[in-house]
Amino acid sequence: MTKKPKNSKKDGQEHRPFRYQTLHERLNNININVVHRIRYHDTVNIVDNQDLIRTSYFYQSLEHWSTLNFSEVYTKLHNQLRPLANSLEQVVYNREKILPLLRQSLIEQNPLIIETLLDLIVQLARDLQSDFYIYYKQYLFADIINLLINSKKIQQQQHEINTQLLEQVFQCLTYLFKHLWRIMLKDLADLYELYSKYLFSSSSLTNTLTTNYEYIRSFAAESFAYLLRKIENYQSFIDYLFDRKQQCDENELESLAL
Repeated sequence: MTKKPKNSKKDGQEHRPFRYQTLHERLNNININVVHRIRYHDTVNIVDNQDLIRTSYFYQSLEHWSTLNFSEVYTKLHNQLRPLANSLEQVVYNREKILPLLRQSLIEQNPLIIETLLDLIVQLARDLQSDFYIYYKQYLFADIINLLINSKKIQQQQHEINTQLLEQVFQCLTYLFKHLWRIMLKDLADLYELYSKYLFSSSSLTNTLTTNYEYIRSFAAESFAYLLRKIENYQSFIDYLFDRKQQCDENELESLAL
């Protein structure tokens, strides 16, 4: 009698279904589950006149992906961004030029560059901090979520979930959440309005992302729970939620219950 050969680990990984990780798991694992385990360092260069020039996380990410992503679309983007980002000071000064270039590429949703773009956005957030949050609220959050919304068309054709895209988007949002949570905490009501518009209500993702919606809603709900646990005096926000509960639909109320 011969034993049935065991499936290799590799085969198991290839056929493993998407498993939703809680925000707590993601925050705990974020140091080891980074994109390609990239390690960026905040270095300081000394130039001839003894001025200190800090290398930005965004610049390091830009150069890192130039050794991995040889697509024509990234080569073009790299050539546009590199002169604007040689130092942290340049990144801060040129942010109004950098962000529109990133946004345009994000809107185009070229699959050859999505993972690269999401990492560049995260590293830019690390450099800009509160300056980045303004753009996050204005359009970047919506643009990132639109990656999932527009992917539904492809999912309907292929009858499967794009788990790779889900993972990339969740990881990007988790990193942004990790780097910006202190700023978010000061803007909780407005941030809730943003999440409610794109993630909680039935008019946002329910009709376009029927398959993935539970994953996305759970992530959004857990991120808010994480923020709420950090509030010293949360009564004012609780009062705010009660004031707006009449505007909530069933899906938003269920998200709050999570």
